[in-house]
Amino acid sequence: MDASTRRPRRLAAKLLVLALGVLVGVGVLEVGVRLMGAVPQSVRIAGLGGEVPSGENVEGEGLPDQSLYVRTPTGVRLKRSTRAVVRNHNLSKRDVEITTNALGFRHPELGPKKRGERRVLVLGDSITFGDYVDADQTYPAHLERALRMGDAAGSSRLQVINAGVGAIDLQNMLAILMETGLSAEPDFILVGLYLNDAYHSPYLEVSRLPAPLGRSALASHLANQLDLLRARQLVRGSPRAAMQHFQQARAELAAAHPGGPGNYRTDPRAFDRIVLEAFTDWGYAWSPRYWQKIESLLAIIEQVATERGIGLAVALLPVKQQVEAGHVHDAPQRQFAALMERMSIPHLDVLPVLRALPKGEVDALFYDHCHYTPGGNRIVGEAMAELVGPLLSPR
Repeated sequence: MDASTRRPRRLAAKLLVLALGVLVGVGVLEVGVRLMGAVPQSVRIAGLGGEVPSGENVEGEGLPDQSLYVRTPTGVRLKRSTRAVVRNHNLSKRDVEITTNALGFRHPELGPKKRGERRVLVLGDSITFGDYVDADQTYPAHLERALRMGDAAGSSRLQVINAGVGAIDLQNMLAILMETGLSAEPDFILVGLYLNDAYHSPYLEVSRLPAPLGRSALASHLANQLDLLRARQLVRGSPRAAMQHFQQARAELAAAHPGGPGNYRTDPRAFDRIVLEAFTDWGYAWSPRYWQKIESLLAIIEQVATERGIGLAVALLPVKQQVEAGHVHDAPQRQFAALMERMSIPHLDVLPVLRALPKGEVDALFYDHCHYTPGGNRIVGEAMAELVGPLLSPR
């Protein structure tokens, strides 16, 4: 065998060894990912009347796990008449089943309203929707149970309808109310307002892996991390006008409360710092500009409710850092209370409710900075029942 023949064979042998090494390495990583439990969340989804068409424009709420979402001309909605099973949810690490009705709400089919029946429609974002817990563990479900306990005579004729959608703002909630919420014939509307609901969160199109790769924990984990990186880029790439607005509002707040180093749990100036750091999310609620936007939208919701003889109340949900801080940092809550009193809208500030709990229980309330555990949802739902119960007209 001459040298010209031996060289290609040696090269082929080296490439084969390299390929085998790569395959072994990938296999080791795959096993490692599964053993460490780092299996990313996945969703299996189907229409209740058959498979959901694959051509739908599926959207996520900043994470590669929200196959329930579709974009419409007026905002993001849940797919209607759909069942989804979420495996190993990113927040709760639980398997969760989500079913939507013909109106796109996480609630059983409503049907025609019966004589003496009362319906409470809850508008809100991902905290209200609660796709990380079972339907009966969301705060709207706890609200319904608490209201029924306080009204034994009419308990079987009272329904609380969860119309929450992840990562939406108050303007999107108003659109949901007008498009589908009113057709549910609510007697009462409860708005579950959070500190980032003045403007919508950026949305991320979900990565779809081919079937063989979709079964790989390693490939799914890598796709998950890439989607998270793209989500961060979406925030940085927000429209220039919106970013300029936030920059101006942040500069105004920083001039008055510049913040400082230290632990935000014990140092008020350190808390001011984390507000500025989270300004494009929940920190914006410390700016009067946030409440100007909220007021304009709530005025429309109030007008709609008044014209149709529907009751209305608003509950403000805090961020975890406010609950666990040693000092009271309630500037948004004070602006909220002043606004609600000026508009004569019944309201609930959830922050004092959670701060009144024994120390050490805060971590048991939240999965992250704002999404509640089943126990946290129970406390919030029962507090909301104390607000809504006396306002519901007896039937």
